[in-house]
Amino acid sequence: MELSFLLILLTFLPVSQLARSPIVIGMCIRMVTLKCLIFLVPGLLGSKFEAKLNKPDSKAPCMKTSDWYTLWVNITTIFPDHDKCLVDNLKLMYDEDNWYYNTEGIEIRVPGFGETDTIEELGVDVPYFHNFVEHFVKLGYTRGKDINGAPFDWRLAPDGLKRIRYYEALHQLIEDSYNRNGQTPVTLVAHSLGGPVSLYFLSKYVSSDWKASRIKQFVSLSGVFGGTLKIILELISGDEQNIIRARPLVLREALRSFPSSVFLLPSPALWGEDEAIVVQPKRNYTSRDYEELFTDISYTNGSRIYNEVKDLISDFPPPNVTHYCYYGSDVHTHANLYYNSSFPDSQPVHIMPDNGDGTVNERSLQSCRLWRDKQVFPVIEKSFVGVSHRNMVLNKEVLAAIEKLVLS
Repeated sequence: MELSFLLILLTFLPVSQLARSPIVIGMCIRMVTLKCLIFLVPGLLGSKFEAKLNKPDSKAPCMKTSDWYTLWVNITTIFPDHDKCLVDNLKLMYDEDNWYYNTEGIEIRVPGFGETDTIEELGVDVPYFHNFVEHFVKLGYTRGKDINGAPFDWRLAPDGLKRIRYYEALHQLIEDSYNRNGQTPVTLVAHSLGGPVSLYFLSKYVSSDWKASRIKQFVSLSGVFGGTLKIILELISGDEQNIIRARPLVLREALRSFPSSVFLLPSPALWGEDEAIVVQPKRNYTSRDYEELFTDISYTNGSRIYNEVKDLISDFPPPNVTHYCYYGSDVHTHANLYYNSSFPDSQPVHIMPDNGDGTVNERSLQSCRLWRDKQVFPVIEKSFVGVSHRNMVLNKEVLAAIEKLVLS
């Protein structure tokens, strides 16, 4: 009886009403196969890490041994000296074969691949995608079935993710979900670093034929496609406005070990050769001077890492799928950095303001425009005035726009 009633509804109600009925949404996925699967790719710092320790030595207050525990985000880092423990456990080592590994005695894993819980909440009182997922659960979605998460090791750039077979796992997860849900295409929603990570997957890893059937559309939320000046601050002197209240110079040690940090440097294609982005008493630096900057700040592996990652998407390859480029605007964002003689071990004495989302500069957020002349698929750009980088996954207007896309 209930099934017959629902079939009558599906026959006579307008699509707009069907799309907003929580009861029918569940049926749309299982019965009439509307194109509404969602995959979430988080951003920098946006995947939970778990660690297991068996270190040869450790200084108090840092643990020497442990069973699996939440490494990121762990509220204990706000206690005195505990930020050093976090950095020691998070940082990557770099060998002569140009590969990265954890410090001796430390295992790190990224839990929850295919699920959403580990990107909804990163730790105690550290929400991330929770409101986003709840919004669609209320419309009839089911976690782990038709709304999935694809967390990753955000310390790595796309080439490193490919090497550890993240893209292979993402490809298989989409394939399995596509088949399990009646060959329903996927809407890929990526935030922040997840944008270029997803772009690499779409432009370099999967075939056009596969995308044509499996990917309905790609939605980037504040995608860092052209880099950000904020990452330069973090590499030079650390950022005192970090979310875990760590000492800037302590946190800098970890950030300098992450290929993803260097991958997010401002693109020379967007920042001109005569545009000084870092100024210190002895000289200025442009986007063409990164290797000299690394030398001057004693960033030992900076040039090696830079030369590995700088060309991964430097030509702004198109995703060759329909792309919705959503980002925040009119939020105070870092531009040129001015240092005094304490460079590089102190905070800038002045930071020029720029337009952007508070984290990523506008020119980087808008670099998706470059794809309009490179692909036949539409590129639809929309700015959300006053919405910050982090709030792009929380804002009701943004969620309503994505709801409209996935239920159409």
